[in-house]
Amino acid sequence: MTLYNRSQNFEYRICTERQLIVYAFVVYNVAMDVNTPKKAKNVLRMEHELERQRERSMLKKELGTDEGWLLGLAERFDYISSERLSLLNWITRWKPEWYGNVSVVESFIVGWFFVELIAFIVLGVFPHIKLQTPVLTLILVIITYRWYNIIVDWFHRHILTGRITSPVRTLLLIFINFAEMILIFSIVNFLEASLYVPSLFSIMNSLDYTIRIMTTLGWDIYQPVKFGYVLFYVQVFTGIGTIVIILGSVMSYFTKDSRD
Repeated sequence: MTLYNRSQNFEYRICTERQLIVYAFVVYNVAMDVNTPKKAKNVLRMEHELERQRERSMLKKELGTDEGWLLGLAERFDYISSERLSLLNWITRWKPEWYGNVSVVESFIVGWFFVELIAFIVLGVFPHIKLQTPVLTLILVIITYRWYNIIVDWFHRHILTGRITSPVRTLLLIFINFAEMILIFSIVNFLEASLYVPSLFSIMNSLDYTIRIMTTLGWDIYQPVKFGYVLFYVQVFTGIGTIVIILGSVMSYFTKDSRD
C-alpha cells in the first residue's frame, strides 16, 4: 500500500492495470477487480458526505447558532428535515453520481407533480375509492409528506440560507411547487369533504375551492367545520407564503444587475 499525505485533496486516477481509490487524507493503491466500480462509488459517497458536513458547518457559522437557542433550533430542524427526512437526499446517497445534478432535482420535482396529478385524476374518475380506508390513509401520508417536503425546501433555500443561483429557474420551480400545493390540498379537501358545509361533492369542486382559498379570494359558499378550520388556515398561510416567495424571486431577478 502506498500512502500519501494530502490535506483534503481528492484525486481519482485510472491507470492501465491498477486504480487509485481515494479516501479523505489517504490514497490507497489497489488492484483493479470486479469490485472497483463499487469501491469508486463508495469513495464518491464519502466525498459528498464530507461536502455536506462542510456546508453544514459553514451554515452554522453564518447563522451564529452559538449566540442563541432560536437559530440553533431552526438549524437543527433544517438538518433533520433536509438531511434525514429528504427523499431526494437519500436518492443521491444511493446514486452518488446524481449529487448536485440540477437535472435530477428538476426531474424529482416534476415527477412528484405527475404523481399528484395521477392521484387527482384517479379520484376524479373513481371517487368511491376514498371510502376505502387503506387507500385513503396511503394517499394522505404520501401527499402530506410531499407538502412537508416542499415547505422544508422553501425554508432552507429562501429563509435559512438564501442561496439562489438562478432566480429564473427558482421562479419556475416555485410555480411548479405552487401547482403541486393546489393539487395536494384539492385531494385532501376532497378526501375530507365532510369537514365542509355543504360537502365538497367532486374533485373539481374541491379544486375550485382550493384555488379560491390559496389565492385568498374567499371560501365562497363552503363553511369549514371542526378540523376543517385548521385545514383552511394551513391553506391560507401556504398560499400567502408562496406569493411572498414568488415576489421575492421576481425582485431578486430584477435587482440582480444592480447587485453585480
